[in-house]
Amino acid sequence: MTLEEIKQIDLTDKNVLIIGFPASGKTFLSSELRNGHKVLHTDWFKDLTDFEQKEMFEAVCKPHVKYMIEGVAGYWHLGQSLNPDIVIECERPRSKRDATYLAERPDKNLRHLVNFNKKLTALLNEYYRITPKDKLPQFITFNNDY
Repeated sequence: MTLEEIKQIDLTDKNVLIIGFPASGKTFLSSELRNGHKVLHTDWFKDLTDFEQKEMFEAVCKPHVKYMIEGVAGYWHLGQSLNPDIVIECERPRSKRDATYLAERPDKNLRHLVNFNKKLTALLNEYYRITPKDKLPQFITFNNDY
């Protein structure tokens, strides 16, 4: 789906999780869609302990709070502390992802990124495997070609 198509989806009263590989447009998309949701950016979660991460998710994921969580940590928490109504997976051409990743993180190495992305894919596949089909949230793919 395009950004314009996703903006047409009624996200009112929905808990939303935005996932995708690094530099795929998760933060961009959450800023475009936030619409009254409490937004939690999780890319910096790697600096927190498991306990601190769990506390952060529990703080935002209360029944009366509609959340929008974006970032790679969502892969680890999907189906555990997170049970979103909608999951939006950001996809972007690898060449554009790599260029953005290196521009924003000049000290990083693309070799690390390839292995990291394989781990994220494995986590999502495991979630699909163990979650009953009738319990899966609505999945949307955002084709980010920006």
